[in-house]
Amino acid sequence: MEMTLKDLKASAKASALSRGHDMKRFHRDSYWTRTHLSACRRCEMTAYVCENPMANETNIFGPAVAQNCDGKGA
Repeated sequence: MEMTLKDLKASAKASALSRGHDMKRFHRDSYWTRTHLSACRRCEMTAYVCENPMANETNIFGPAVAQNCDGKGA
């Protein structure tokens, strides 16, 4: 079963939260239109959700889902 955009955003937010991030609301990227992004309020690391990824792409990615929050800002 394919995940909905809402499910993907919730999964990305939960992953970032588990790494100590305090994420802002997701919004559609103005350049990569298939992508929605959110940034941490403390360190500005981003998390991305791709609505329709290509075969070699992931649907959730970004430093906020891969690295712990350092709280220092960008």
